[in-house]
Amino acid sequence: MVLVAAIASGLIAGVFLGFSVGVMPALKQVDDKVFIDVMQRINRVIGNGLFGLTFLVSMLTALAIPVIDLLNGGGVDAAAVIGSVLVLLSHGFTFGGNFPLNARLEAAGPVSRQKNSAEVRRMFEAPWNRWHNLRGLAVAVGFILLCVAI
Repeated sequence: MVLVAAIASGLIAGVFLGFSVGVMPALKQVDDKVFIDVMQRINRVIGNGLFGLTFLVSMLTALAIPVIDLLNGGGVDAAAVIGSVLVLLSHGFTFGGNFPLNARLEAAGPVSRQKNSAEVRRMFEAPWNRWHNLRGLAVAVGFILLCVAI
């Protein structure tokens, strides 16, 4: 279980790192309408397929590890449990921060119909990046601890 959690969380951490060091810095350089259009497109497709499955597996295995540790009664593997908690915290940041911002960006409608794309971007970009960096840090450290536990 810890191995599966480590693999899934490592894959998620890699995607988040790619966003932090590649996608978001590149989008910072484009105009408001392009930024909004691209982020709306990414948000519509990212949860599908392999990423969605990996995201779900990382969450479910991270939930299972502490429960299994407690039920086995053989003591708690601190690295595995803390790593799992950090992976779950990353998901909490996603559900509590990034997903609501993604929904708000989608609700703004297509850029062709927006009257103030600069305001839409301003309300989205900086808060989304803060939540994203928090979740990225949490899942990366969680991944490292899960690897230590293996």
